[in-house]
Amino acid sequence: MSETENRIGSGDQDPFPTDIAGEATIFLILYINGASAMGARAVERLKRILREGGVTNYRLEVVDVDASPEALETESILVIPTLVKRAPDPPARLVGDVSDKARILDALALRDAS
Repeated sequence: MSETENRIGSGDQDPFPTDIAGEATIFLILYINGASAMGARAVERLKRILREGGVTNYRLEVVDVDASPEALETESILVIPTLVKRAPDPPARLVGDVSDKARILDALALRDAS
């Protein structure tokens, strides 16, 4: 499973573009075990939390570590699920449960991102 939400451009374009209002696109990667029901729930919970938190200008890439085991080593992933915010700065990483809205929005500094 590899999924990208709100995909923005390709090729030579800025991988972390800004929207019309000049707000940077939030680039998130969620590492899950795609074969499990927990992985599917983590994706749905994260999308719901972002929506309810008013976060609309984001790009979400979902990486199934069963299908891409090299990601575990390359990204130093020790626990599934792991949510990584690549941009805008500062980068952040949230390990484990992705069902607590306040924890996610605070940890990734997304409270005022919308």
